[in-house]
Amino acid sequence: MALSRFCLQGSRQRNNREEGIRKRYTAKYKALCLGNEVKKLNVLSLFDGISSGKVALERAGIPITKYYASEVDKYAMAVSRARHKDIIQLGDVKNWRNWDIDFESIDILLAGSPC
Repeated sequence: MALSRFCLQGSRQRNNREEGIRKRYTAKYKALCLGNEVKKLNVLSLFDGISSGKVALERAGIPITKYYASEVDKYAMAVSRARHKDIIQLGDVKNWRNWDIDFESIDILLAGSPC
């Protein structure tokens, strides 16, 4: 009996925490809005993998102007290219100084943990 009460309490706490996170991110997303227009973002994704970050942003309704991806795994890059024709592939992150990017124009930096 005590265990089931604990599980329900934990579930309520988790739901409250998730709601708080949702409210904070909604507020941040609204801050991207300029009047009735939403600013399109330039994204730099390091260790991009199969570009799941792009999918997440699109599903969240966040418009993207340019999506730059740094990835070295040829299979992940092939999947990314097949699914997203508009991604700008940059190659190895170690060569970042040679990338032709205006770094000041980047609005969001995504980074997956390297394997």
